Amino acid sequence: MKKLVGMLFALALLCCAAAHADELTVGPGGFASLSEAIAQAQPGDTVRLCAGVYTEDTQTYPVVIDKPLTLVGEEGAVLESPPFTPLLHVAAPDVTVENIDFRLLRYGIVGLADWLTVKDCTFTLYDDTYRVSSCGIWLAGARNAILTGNRFTGCSVCLAGPPISESSQGKPVLTGLFEVGEDTAFFTSHTMEDNLVNEKPLYYFAGANGLTVPSDAGEIIVADSRDVVVADADVSDCSMGLIVAYCDNVTVERVTADRCGVFGTYFAYVNGAVMTDTSATNTNHALDFRASKDLLLENCRAIDCDQGIFFSYVDDSRILRCEAAGTGQGFFFAAGNHNTMSECLVTNCENGVNVQKENDMFLLNCTLTGNTVCALRLDVSPSIVVDNAFADNWVDVMAYGDAEVTLANNTLAGSGSCALYLRDIPYCRILSNRFENSLGSSIQCHGDMGGTVLDDNALDKPLETF
Repeated sequence: MKKLVGMLFALALLCCAAAHADELTVGPGGFASLSEAIAQAQPGDTVRLCAGVYTEDTQTYPVVIDKPLTLVGEEGAVLESPPFTPLLHVAAPDVTVENIDFRLLRYGIVGLADWLTVKDCTFTLYDDTYRVSSCGIWLAGARNAILTGNRFTGCSVCLAGPPISESSQGKPVLTGLFEVGEDTAFFTSHTMEDNLVNEKPLYYFAGANGLTVPSDAGEIIVADSRDVVVADADVSDCSMGLIVAYCDNVTVERVTADRCGVFGTYFAYVNGAVMTDTSATNTNHALDFRASKDLLLENCRAIDCDQGIFFSYVDDSRILRCEAAGTGQGFFFAAGNHNTMSECLVTNCENGVNVQKENDMFLLNCTLTGNTVCALRLDVSPSIVVDNAFADNWVDVMAYGDAEVTLANNTLAGSGSCALYLRDIPYCRILSNRFENSLGSSIQCHGDMGGTVLDDNALDKPLETF
């Protein structure tokens, strides 16, 4: 009986709160700033934003919503962000945002709590100078979002786990931002209907086995699905053009993801995938893969991107006949196992192939030319590097950190500083390599090289030890 009375009392309080929910106005006759209105609002209240353009001259961005409420804009209500600053930071559950025009130079909404509803809003990246890392809506560590009737131009929706914290140690993360997301509900629990990205449909699928995604997509999100085919889609000018998470047996063919603010294509927790003839140009991270295994990339390209083809916590995967040109990191590998890169072309990047704390990396028959820092960088990564051609790089190969490396039958020509730099890598094998026209050193050895074998190498300059 006491339990029943308690439940009835709680229900009465809830109904009373709903009955007394207030409406606050921002604009003429009301609060001068949205932050002030939210500070005065009580859970369940509605904040109305009058027509007008709300800039940093009158607002403090990001506006933090830290209680359940509804934010509704009149027709013509515009939130305009200063550079590199989010507009709304939603930290409370059960928040609704409706009918607002977001003009962003970073993020429109960062949603960090469950049951966020966003409907009939527009999100526009209004200056392409700020494209890198821009996003319409970040759902980060959030479940059960409802996105309906929204329009995105030059940006789109991104999904991830919660913000990085002390508990993120040892987990796959998106560099400097969020965890990849170890709860499938971060990807599968949402409702997304009637949203457009660059005037094309945003397709969201969860639990859709045997799926063929329509090719007219503006953005594609596929989660918890198997036997998925994505072909002939152009998802350019998004934040994340193609998101595939917690899926098995995925085929991606002839997808274009140019000028994307965060990732062109993004795979997380994918088991078994083939990606062919897929490319990104002038994108932040071109083709990005995290916490996945058994991938095959063939004939894919990353051109003039901030980062090229990116593997983090990826196992047992192959990259075949792919190209990176004019990127920061051409190919990046970190914390994975048993990955192979063969017959690839890496030109005019900063670091052509950057390998960090990988196990059993294999680089075969690749061409690396004109890379301005280092063509191949091996950081504490046991690796086999065979039959590759290095030319006109500042440093051809740099290996360090007490990991066994085999370099055999490679050609290293025209290095600007040093062809081969070795530091503290005992028990390595440097065999039958050809050094030609090194402007600086052919081989420099630093630190502990005990047990390392250097045999049958054709040097154009004497070996240097320090």
